[in-house]
Amino acid sequence: RAPFFWGSRKSQEKEKMAVEQMSPGILATILLKNAEEKDASKREAVVVIDVRDDDWKGGNIKGSINVPSWRFPDKLEGLLKQHQDKKAVVFHCMYSQQRGPKAARAFSQT
Repeated sequence: RAPFFWGSRKSQEKEKMAVEQMSPGILATILLKNAEEKDASKREAVVVIDVRDDDWKGGNIKGSINVPSWRFPDKLEGLLKQHQDKKAVVFHCMYSQQRGPKAARAFSQT
């Protein structure tokens, strides 16, 4: 499977997010650990934004938020406000070659 693109806070001095890649295995580990943790304060603050369009219906990551790529530019400001406290914001698409990376770059540069 293709890597996921994500942003994480690199330093308190920088408001911008750094765009990096995360393997599906690492994301799965984080999400499974969060699902098993009963104490919400101990869960890792991660959100998965799935930017697939109609292909989202074929299967998706449980708990992910679907924001179709064509709607992403209009939703960007709201997503920034809604997820500003997250340690990482993960962007996912079918192959993580176009839609996911493009969304991650837009998120990190806003």
